[in-house]
Amino acid sequence: FNLTYKILSFPKNLIGKSQTRKGLTAAFRMWSDVSPFTFREVPVSASSDLTIGFYPINHTDCVESQIHHCFDGITGELAHAFFPQTGEIHFDDHEYWIVGDTRFSWKKGCKDRLFICPSWSRKGYCQTRQRFMKKHCPYSCDFCLEFPFPTVIPTPPPPRMKTRLVHEGRNITFRCGQKI
Repeated sequence: FNLTYKILSFPKNLIGKSQTRKGLTAAFRMWSDVSPFTFREVPVSASSDLTIGFYPINHTDCVESQIHHCFDGITGELAHAFFPQTGEIHFDDHEYWIVGDTRFSWKKGCKDRLFICPSWSRKGYCQTRQRFMKKHCPYSCDFCLEFPFPTVIPTPPPPRMKTRLVHEGRNITFRCGQKI
């Protein structure tokens, strides 16, 4: 599932357009890592599956709408989104949005170990030599923003269970029961 998104408006405090894009890219990458979806930003003039914007307390039709409520200012509600038919994602512009090495970040002091990392990143080494780059160039490759908590490991299969890979369209017969 290849989804596109465009950013209609940016936050007016603390972070600029590039930091906003960096934060959204990191968030979408987290979704891509655990789902079949991929995300790509498109220009504002192009059609997209998702539209993202940072809005004030009273925005669009929130005063009259039962399902689209207004924001509450600083703290409280950070964002809301709508069903896929419209694909709108609204962020509260009164919040203090921060990306990077601050006390609110997940990884403090995420820095490159080598001075040549930005150059290697531009050459595509972040994807082709991911293990090396994650260790030595995490900042340039955008590996700094990871989940602040460990993800749940998959449940192992029950003991004495046999698993077989069966190609699609192939008929198999099996018998369930205990060994005698």
